[in-house]
Amino acid sequence: MVLQVVLNGYFRSGTTILWHLLRLSQPDKLHLHEPFHPKLLWHLNNDIGKDDPMHMIPLWDDYVKLDGHTLKTIIEVAQTLDGSPVTWLEAKPVVEALDRDSHDIYIKCVRAHAILPFLANHYDVQIYHIIRCPACTWIDHFDAMDLRDVDTLLGINPTYNYADRFYLLNTYKKLKQMFDVPFKANNYLDMFVYNWVVSNYLAVTKTAEFDNFEVILYEECVDNDVLRKLGIGNAYYHMFKPYMPCMHYPIIHRIIAEIIYNTPLRQLYEEIDAHTPLDTYYHILDPIHYADTK
Repeated sequence: MVLQVVLNGYFRSGTTILWHLLRLSQPDKLHLHEPFHPKLLWHLNNDIGKDDPMHMIPLWDDYVKLDGHTLKTIIEVAQTLDGSPVTWLEAKPVVEALDRDSHDIYIKCVRAHAILPFLANHYDVQIYHIIRCPACTWIDHFDAMDLRDVDTLLGINPTYNYADRFYLLNTYKKLKQMFDVPFKANNYLDMFVYNWVVSNYLAVTKTAEFDNFEVILYEECVDNDVLRKLGIGNAYYHMFKPYMPCMHYPIIHRIIAEIIYNTPLRQLYEEIDAHTPLDTYYHILDPIHYADTK
């Protein structure tokens, strides 16, 4: 048996709901949530058989079905990680163990951007990379109470939920090591924009040449053909309901557009767009389109 599908995307890009629908559609596979999570062992000790409080679904149950040596390897590697994107050197033992397991395995990740080219080139695995509007992605990191605070929304005074739960700072530091762009973040929203652009750049532009790689736009999953392409059964199409919180916070569109438009991130964004035409569905949500036409 082999690692068959990788579903990847930046934090809060809709990967979990799509992974959940895929799991319901194909129960004969093992569906692993975040094998590069630094707190994996804690979750396995505490959350098996329980609904996750954020997503309201069980996330970790399939790990107990893995072959013993596979689970041991994943746990050992996870304990060395800090929540930031993984390098191929870090991820390789996990990928090799998964590919040798006796089950057909699907994994969902938010930290695999930089290793997708290696997976596409060396493994017989189908890779789907999810991209979601950056404004929605940022806003969806916060609880409703957090959004009442303007400084929190603008990344000036982040709450515990965003600053810690989604590994913003560690991700920023790691991406600067992997792919240093002349960009200095002055606040947490700056960090997020850098992380979002560079993560998607590493995932898309370095992997687009491979036939087993495809970008899925979160907003386009309202189309049943897109859900079908992902392997989701028609009995579950109604469970995907795209959430667009950014429509209530137009200032975030403007700020993100200006951050990208006025920094070297613009070139990276345009290279992503060359492989995956973001403006075909972003319209005013597209930071570059917005900045060019304001």
